[in-house]
Amino acid sequence: MQHITYEGEGTSGKMIIFIHQSSGSSAVWQHQVTAPELQAHRLICLDMPGHGSAPQMESYSLPAMAAALQANIHAITGNAPYVLAALSISCNFIAEIAPQLRGCKGLFLTGAGLVGGTVTPANVMQPMEHGAVLFTEDPPETALRAYLSALTAVGNKAVIAGMAADYRRTDAAFRSGMATSLGRGEWNDEIACVAGSGMPVALVFGAEEKVIDAGYTNATPLHRHVQFIAGAGHLANIDQPAAFNRMLRDFADRAFMG
Repeated sequence: MQHITYEGEGTSGKMIIFIHQSSGSSAVWQHQVTAPELQAHRLICLDMPGHGSAPQMESYSLPAMAAALQANIHAITGNAPYVLAALSISCNFIAEIAPQLRGCKGLFLTGAGLVGGTVTPANVMQPMEHGAVLFTEDPPETALRAYLSALTAVGNKAVIAGMAADYRRTDAAFRSGMATSLGRGEWNDEIACVAGSGMPVALVFGAEEKVIDAGYTNATPLHRHVQFIAGAGHLANIDQPAAFNRMLRDFADRAFMG
C-alpha cells in the first residue's frame, strides 16, 4: 500500500498517523495537516488499499485491510512513537490490530462503530435512507450525493463534490468485499481489543452524528472514553476542524507523555 506523507514544520519524531474513511482518501485530512496547533508533530496520512493513490488488492475483507494497515504502519514508524487518528471504518481496522501496534501511544478514533461480543454492526449503525451506498459498487449519483451529505453537518458543496470524486475513484470491489466480509462476521472482538490495549483512547463523535449510534458504547468499557464535538456530524474533522484539532493536540500531548 502506498502512503502519502505530510510533514509539519516541527522536527519532532512524534508522529500522528491519519487514516481516512471508507471510499475516501487522505485528502479528508487537509484541515489537520495544515493546522498550526498540530505542526509540532510529524503528520502522516495514509491512503488505504484501493483508495486514493494506493494500489488495489486482489480481494478485500476486514482482516485483510487490518493486516495491510498494520504492515504499513510498522514499516513507516519503525521504533518511533506515534498516535493513530482514524475515521469511521478505519477505526474498525485499527481496533482489529490494536494489541499488535507496537510503538503506538494512543488511539484517537472518530465516528467509530466498533463491534465485539453482543455488539454487531446492526447495533452500531443508525438507520439511513441511503446507507446502502456504503457497500454498493456503483450507486446512482443522486443516492451517492444524499449519502455523502449525511456524513457532515455543515453541508459544504465543494466538500461533498470532493468526497464524491474520491468515492468514484475507490476500487468498487472494496465496498462489495467489505459487505461480504461483514456478512460473514469476519471480525475480532474489537471493543475488547481497544479496551484491553493499555493505550490512551478517545472515541470522538459529532453531536449531530447520523451514521453511528454512539449509545452502543454505554454498556461497554469504552463509554468513559467518549467525547462529543458540537456542530459536527460523522466527519467531525471536516465540520469543526478547530475544535477537532485542539482535541487531537491535547490528546496527543498526553499520550506522548505517558
